[in-house]
Amino acid sequence: MYLKQLLVIKNGVILRNINFHKGLNLIIDETKEEGSTTTGNNVGKTTVLKLIYFCFGGDPKEIYTSTENAKDEYPLIKEFLTNNNVEVRLTLKEDLNVVDSKEIVIERNFLKRSKSYRKINGEKYTEKEFTKELRSLIFNDLESDKPTLKQLVGHNIRYKDSAISNTIKYLAPYTKDVEYEALYLYLLGCSHKKGQKKEELLTKLKQEEKFKRRLELSATKNDYAIMLAAVNNNIETLDKKRSNLNINENFEEDLNTLNRIKSDINQLSEGISLLEIRKDLINESKNELEKNNVDIDLVELKLIYEEVSENLSDLNKTFSDLVRISGLSHGTDVWLNNAQYFIKEGYTTLRDCIATRDDIMVYLMYKGVAPKTAFTIMESVRKGKGLTEEFEKTMKENNVEDWYIESCKRIKYMFPKAHAVAYVLSAIRVAWWKLYYPREYYAVYFSTRCDFFDIETLVAGKDAILSRRKEIEMLRENRQSSNKDEGLWDVFEIALEMIDRGFHFSPLNLEKSDANKFILDPDDPSGLLPPFSSVDSLGESVANTVIEARKHGSFLSKEDVIKRTKLNNSHIKQLTKMGVFDGMQEENQLSLF
Repeated sequence: MYLKQLLVIKNGVILRNINFHKGLNLIIDETKEEGSTTTGNNVGKTTVLKLIYFCFGGDPKEIYTSTENAKDEYPLIKEFLTNNNVEVRLTLKEDLNVVDSKEIVIERNFLKRSKSYRKINGEKYTEKEFTKELRSLIFNDLESDKPTLKQLVGHNIRYKDSAISNTIKYLAPYTKDVEYEALYLYLLGCSHKKGQKKEELLTKLKQEEKFKRRLELSATKNDYAIMLAAVNNNIETLDKKRSNLNINENFEEDLNTLNRIKSDINQLSEGISLLEIRKDLINESKNELEKNNVDIDLVELKLIYEEVSENLSDLNKTFSDLVRISGLSHGTDVWLNNAQYFIKEGYTTLRDCIATRDDIMVYLMYKGVAPKTAFTIMESVRKGKGLTEEFEKTMKENNVEDWYIESCKRIKYMFPKAHAVAYVLSAIRVAWWKLYYPREYYAVYFSTRCDFFDIETLVAGKDAILSRRKEIEMLRENRQSSNKDEGLWDVFEIALEMIDRGFHFSPLNLEKSDANKFILDPDDPSGLLPPFSSVDSLGESVANTVIEARKHGSFLSKEDVIKRTKLNNSHIKQLTKMGVFDGMQEENQLSLF
């Protein structure tokens, strides 16, 4: 990176504008007074270097303190910097000869606490984040935490006598040799991966050496020999006791007594255990209700509904029926080879079959089974453990039908009714929005439920989508489709539905599109504006820079977009191809001819 420009701004007005060029840059005393004895020592050479170092994360005190003595402050300079809201802006450029090469703009002021800011390309950072981000942007090939940004910058920016006179060891006097080693390995282009590890090992080694010296001071070698002999004697004594250990002759009797005590404890705590189980079930239902993301197998749900409708011509589409269908679709071996068979053969109906775990306990209690026993049977069935002989006997004694007992035996897992109710409620809410606020529904759907986009195809319309779907279908047949292709298949399906309902995707708009969300097109009552992040390889953080830059004024040209955002050349080419920059000039300069 090269230094391109240094601006000193006072209350929004440029006070100093220093432009740099490739090669040697000199700060010269241009005093033209004849016979003057002025030496040029106060031209500002050191101040320029201090301001540059300040932009790279230096302490603001460096600006208004003496270079020779850090305790000497210049109050007038300090008051000037804070009272006039002075800002320093440093621009770095990857190549000064290439107009659209990468730039980094660093901004800092001298205010304190909440009024203080550190910006990189217009984005604010905390002190720790600022140094880390700047280091990664400028020195992106670093392999470890060392050398630090301060150490690297200090190598090139020197204004203190100690740093100027000491060519190699220019850092603070307390800097360790291992840190210099990591620094110069990096500057010489050598691998420095293990530099930080070496520093950690040396620190531990010093600690161990200190500990060793303390031990040697507290006792002599003979003292330790005596202590070791005492420990060995204790070990011998314990070994003798172990060899003479007398095994309890009444071990079996004591073990039986212990088992009886455990049995008593289990019986006494049975009531508590049942309450805890009920508590867990309630909490499980509560957590499921609080989740916004509902994962429903729509294909299986549709198949169950169609099959139930076929076998039950008088099916009423009530909320209760939907809850039962939801329970059947989420269990394992609850519908297939179970309720499906018993309904077809006429043993039961949708409203009387086992759909959720609660159905079992309620029905058994209705048949006369004790509540505690009904609950225990329900828990056994819903966990896939089936029925014990005792459970089956109890059910037959209470006139429970044979098909019901057989159905319980086939179940591997059951859904709680509270979850089924939550899913149906969610589905009804979604259906209401989809019916009465379709454009808002599709905006939210594409913003939250889709991971892949082919925005050019979506904007092109129905024919382009159908053509792309045929390509994916061919890839599927040849087993060559990727995860993205499979994801796009679902996106295109919803997009075609939306288009058939009279809506479409508007082209991406530089001044109106959001960073990450599909929004309603304010200029088209049937259009959806796609976000910048829907463009391939254009991430959320880069998209946000476009929105942030847009807040400070419209874009004047492509050059202006590149300078004020983090869009790279690949992004610019994609957006140009999509027509986002149609009618916009390449550079900020105006042509008079």
